[in-house]
Amino acid sequence: MKRIGISCRAYALLCAVLVASAQHLTAAFSLEPDRDDGVYEAGQTVRWTITWDGEAVPADARYRVSRGQLVESAAGSLAFTERIARVESTFTGPGSLLLEVTWTGDDGKADRATSGVVAAPGRIALSAPRPEDFSTFWAERLAELRAVPANPRLTAIDADDASLAYWKVTMDNIRGSTLNAQLARPTAGSKFPALLIVQWAGVYGLQKSWVTDRAREGWLVLNVMPHELPIDEPEASYKAQGDGPLKNYWAIGNDSRDTSYYLRMYLSCVRGADYLAGRDDWDGRTLVVMGGSQGGMQALVTAALHPRITAALATVPAGCDMHGPVVGRKGGWPQWWDWTNGKAAGAVREASRYFDVANFAPDIRCPVLVSAGLRDEVCPPEGILAAFNQITAPKELVLLPRGGHGDENNSHAPYNTRCYEAWLPALRTGQSAPVPVDAAALKRAEGKAERLIGGLRIEDATKAAQARATLADWLVTLWAWHGSHDAELGDLWRQWNAARAVVPKDEFPAEVIAQRIDTVYASLQPAYRAFLDRLATTLSAEQIDALKEAWSRSPGMARTYHAYLEIAPDLTEEQKKVIHDRMLLAREDAMLTDADKEITTIYKRHKVKVEAYIGSLEWAKLHRAFANRAKQPAAPAPTPAP
Repeated sequence: MKRIGISCRAYALLCAVLVASAQHLTAAFSLEPDRDDGVYEAGQTVRWTITWDGEAVPADARYRVSRGQLVESAAGSLAFTERIARVESTFTGPGSLLLEVTWTGDDGKADRATSGVVAAPGRIALSAPRPEDFSTFWAERLAELRAVPANPRLTAIDADDASLAYWKVTMDNIRGSTLNAQLARPTAGSKFPALLIVQWAGVYGLQKSWVTDRAREGWLVLNVMPHELPIDEPEASYKAQGDGPLKNYWAIGNDSRDTSYYLRMYLSCVRGADYLAGRDDWDGRTLVVMGGSQGGMQALVTAALHPRITAALATVPAGCDMHGPVVGRKGGWPQWWDWTNGKAAGAVREASRYFDVANFAPDIRCPVLVSAGLRDEVCPPEGILAAFNQITAPKELVLLPRGGHGDENNSHAPYNTRCYEAWLPALRTGQSAPVPVDAAALKRAEGKAERLIGGLRIEDATKAAQARATLADWLVTLWAWHGSHDAELGDLWRQWNAARAVVPKDEFPAEVIAQRIDTVYASLQPAYRAFLDRLATTLSAEQIDALKEAWSRSPGMARTYHAYLEIAPDLTEEQKKVIHDRMLLAREDAMLTDADKEITTIYKRHKVKVEAYIGSLEWAKLHRAFANRAKQPAAPAPTPAP
């Protein structure tokens, strides 16, 4: 087996070749696998058809198949029959294959075409575990960032559109650095969903339309410059930076996690999210981050680091699975495994683990949309899939069977359709992320929504239908979220019960575990708030209250509260209010699951607090008396008078 390597310096040339190939006006090869979607199972054989669309087939046409774009598995000359040749390759396990055909074009220059396929994408694993102190390191860096006041400075600029407001923004960042960005929003209105845009690789200025186009749709938009540079200098200024101080910027300080160029860049994204979440014109519900390539890398990292991000959209994200070469596949740009440049290779590779998207992925708690191009040689699909498989939040993957790194020949259309026609419109209007669901789940959700809304006896048929649709959407979102989190929650609830079973009883250890449970559920709260907001456009406050009561009818808020009043009939009005408020909180927490057992356990957690609160009233004694009264036979009916 031979390893196929490519330096980061060659990426620019590679991208230029890909674009040139896409725009080729002379004869060329088309490469088609026997499955249109390019997706196979491990052990299956791929059969490519290679067709020459010109006259005489180039005599020097050759092919090469590589696993993970790194290890050559087959190569040779192509044999044609009537301008058609065939190549086969078998998957030995989950992973990707890249077919490359090379030849000399009519202009005498080397030319190439590629085709990518993947097997068992959901089973592609990481090349290495994340560092044990990964979370500690980033918690310390976030603390360092937030110890620095942002001190935002805004300069108003004409937006070239009277319906929009536009500003240049500068903020302070870690270690004396600054963050530069552009901000836009509609002039009409007072509260808006927020969108954080992060940038792809390179050294360039920010175009005003990148924020005004989204602001025109109704977003409050912040677009962050990845470098510590002004956003609107002449092009020559950025070229001078790219050819000078920022040449190969991805390698600056990359032999230490404390000096990597990406430390400031990642924290700039967090600072940007903090800024949007702190603005008075944010709607308090929707905070989306999006980007492509290096921007996709930053988007996923920001979703992991910032708890208020409600959705992340990342197309062909960079920075995924940097240690891929360990298991025979190419890592994502910027290829830190090989980009050592005379530095200690071990130090560079160790530092890269702290900036690897795959190691942030398990901490993402919001819905995510990700794409991967099966012929992308800059950000190879196998590493993206390994990172995507670590995400436990609701997620959607868009595989681009003919997609390279750029949108050659509109090959990224499937992602663009999902992003701009489905996800962004839904999120902007406060709806749940449109993560696809199967028909059976949707039918089950609609059936449950019908029963619950039907119990409210809404006279307006239109409003009833809207309420059913809103509730069904929430159920689908809820089930998708639980599908990714139930294993973790189940383990935590088991720990909670075990902690409470210890004698003598001490509720503190169980409460510590309960706080961890709350942290898991926190990622579902933005979607829940959006659900309630949508519901409030159709139902009255009284109807929403009735719906919540029906949701957790056993044990139920009202039923449990009135039972306490029977058990302890001498409660003061103040004590009753405390208990009532606690039971309201129990009901609210129970809205985050529709599993009866978990609802009961959630109520139990809050009942523990109630019983501790009124412990001075000899709770155990009162409860026994209440139970004994319930066991007493009913008094015989009085004998009728003669």
